[in-house]
Amino acid sequence: MTECFKRGLVCPNGTICGQASDGSYGCVCHKGFEMVLVGGNKTCKDIDECKHRHSCPTNSSCVNSEGSYQCTCNPGFSKMNGTGNCEELKKGNCSCGKHEECHQQKCRCKKGYEKNKDGNCAPGLGPKHGTSHKLQSGQWETGVSRSSCTTGHVILLLFGLLWYQAFA
Repeated sequence: MTECFKRGLVCPNGTICGQASDGSYGCVCHKGFEMVLVGGNKTCKDIDECKHRHSCPTNSSCVNSEGSYQCTCNPGFSKMNGTGNCEELKKGNCSCGKHEECHQQKCRCKKGYEKNKDGNCAPGLGPKHGTSHKLQSGQWETGVSRSSCTTGHVILLLFGLLWYQAFA
């Protein structure tokens, strides 16, 4: 049986029975929340620890969450195991596949390549790569020089590039 129940207190949602800083018992907010007065009623409001108090390491950013916060390493930095510190990533420490290159500890497709449905980097598909043209079937053929396309295909390719630039 809690002290609040013994005293006839029923704590509303978002609060719990607890001991106040003066030693008395009453309804208090959960950790990460503070009691505020809204329209004459007490309610618990999330504390933005990122604005007030946090212990994020150097080279990281504070991200507020409901009742808490998280520290995320800035781009180009990674959390080191065991220390919690964000250390600068060393370039080239990836084990990348064919047509991929290491960028900030992550493998990305090289220029002119895109991830296919299997997750592998393959020659780019579509009008944005310039060495592709649309076949009558509606499929894009890659690796074909523009000179091998018929006049209609070149016009279609140019229109596709203009459309892509306008809406991408």
